[in-house]
Amino acid sequence: MSESKFKHLQKEVCDPELEAPPLKKLCAPCIPNQSYIEPDWEFIEVGEPYLNEKKCEYQITVTVNKFGDSFNAKEFRDLQGNQEKFLSREALLRSFIHPAIVLILEEYGKLVADQIICATFPGIDGEPTEIISEIDSFEGAFVRLLEQPIDDTRVRCKDYGTITIPDIDPSEPFDFGAKIVSMGSNSEIQNPFALELYARVNDFYMEPEGDLKVHVGIPSFIVDQVPELPSKQELEEEAVATRKEVTLMVDKLFGQITRLSTSLKVFGKYQSYFYQTQNGFLKFNESKRDFYATRMYSKVNQFYSDLKQLAKKNKVNIRSNIPSVMMLNVDNIRIEFKTGPNGNPYVIKAIYVWKEGCEEKKLRKGIKKFKKTYDKKPTIMNYIAKLADIDMTLQARETPPWLDFLVKYTYPLITVDYGSLNMQSVGDTLGKCVEENAREFGGELKDYILSETLSFMDSMSFQYSSAASCEELYSTENQPEVREFEDVDFGLGEGRDARKRTKDRQEAQGYTEEELRETRRTLEDLRDRKQDSLKTTKKEYDITRANLDVISKDVEAGIRDESELAGLKA
Repeated sequence: MSESKFKHLQKEVCDPELEAPPLKKLCAPCIPNQSYIEPDWEFIEVGEPYLNEKKCEYQITVTVNKFGDSFNAKEFRDLQGNQEKFLSREALLRSFIHPAIVLILEEYGKLVADQIICATFPGIDGEPTEIISEIDSFEGAFVRLLEQPIDDTRVRCKDYGTITIPDIDPSEPFDFGAKIVSMGSNSEIQNPFALELYARVNDFYMEPEGDLKVHVGIPSFIVDQVPELPSKQELEEEAVATRKEVTLMVDKLFGQITRLSTSLKVFGKYQSYFYQTQNGFLKFNESKRDFYATRMYSKVNQFYSDLKQLAKKNKVNIRSNIPSVMMLNVDNIRIEFKTGPNGNPYVIKAIYVWKEGCEEKKLRKGIKKFKKTYDKKPTIMNYIAKLADIDMTLQARETPPWLDFLVKYTYPLITVDYGSLNMQSVGDTLGKCVEENAREFGGELKDYILSETLSFMDSMSFQYSSAASCEELYSTENQPEVREFEDVDFGLGEGRDARKRTKDRQEAQGYTEEELRETRRTLEDLRDRKQDSLKTTKKEYDITRANLDVISKDVEAGIRDESELAGLKA
């Protein structure tokens, strides 16, 4: 008789009992401090996060939701904001979670990115059970999310539906794997690691004559695992790290160029405001030439135009949205770089294009002129060489910290300076003509270039963008107290003094952030009342106009009747 195939699976009578594997130990992520005195959240400063040690939560009171709306009592009852109509009170209150998370992350020096905030942002590829076998913490998940390519079709932080998320008690054992599998099994959630899933509205309060206040909390142990903002050293290391080649995907190139150039234009406004309010400006570290973001955005667009013309000369089409029947429609562009004799790492060696599945084609016609132009522009070529990383940053961030962005992605390295502009750097940066005109006609050169005026909303955006930046970049430590313009008078002092008097007057008034927010709410309320008044007046005008039309028709009918009557009498 043959031996059974299942014998090795059968247990002998005398075999010792096997011990079950030990259960995975689940520890409480936080030990509450029972002696901590909780503040009365209704009366603490709005927008100021704090750690509630008794609840093990970062908490904050906010009055503005993710659509930029505040709510008075009537609007809250009607579930109606200026930008959005809500289906329920719960949905309205939940709209305050997103800005609360952003403020908490910024306050504690954490990275602010859609990938780690939004439940509807594409999550990590794979089934939840597969993911947790590789990732055992929020920290690991956040790092993976930040490294993933961004889907161009994704929508930023849209509502994740009406699902109810169970609260987390940080003082109780937390089963990371079970929670992620539970979250990931819901079809409305694409990213089970999203911070907004674990934040909650603790309470709300409506002031009799004020706006709705919403108190939001999120477990501190989750926020603590969010990656830190990069340090100044890390930003500078990234800035000086160059690329040997870059591959550009044609179907994404237009969008990437547009987002970069638009961002540089906006950051140019921020740079202007930075100079006007803090007398700070940017310069290249080695050459000491001044850097202006406003001059870069047009050059980036010009590069794209020149690249299209170069391709056209070689009978190649790189416009993905308009296929050509006469030229080769390619999918990829590869630019190889070499180091020039002056140390420039972005001297163009060759440019290749190809269609998927086909051989590369080297661009030859017109390449000499193209190289001659862009071999002298390492800053622009560095932006192009790092375009994929730049685009991921621009799409991922709520608002990219403008100063961090410029320091990280600009080559050669730029640094922040406060007040050491000299005429030599002006001539080097903008040419002798501008320098001589500045000497002759006065008018501060910085005001000439950085004269961009910001709207109220622009200036608010600047403040939020600056708040998230590396604090070391804003440090004025070791900066010279004496301005070089004070040593040699080029006739520019009057404008500088006027600006200084304005700044001193503003500082003397001592506006706090809360006062500015209150002023903003007052102005917005005045604007809304004016708009309502205008709508009412227009409605009354339309009614009056309609009545006049009716009267006019009646008069005309009466005239016709009178004429007919006169004809009959005749």
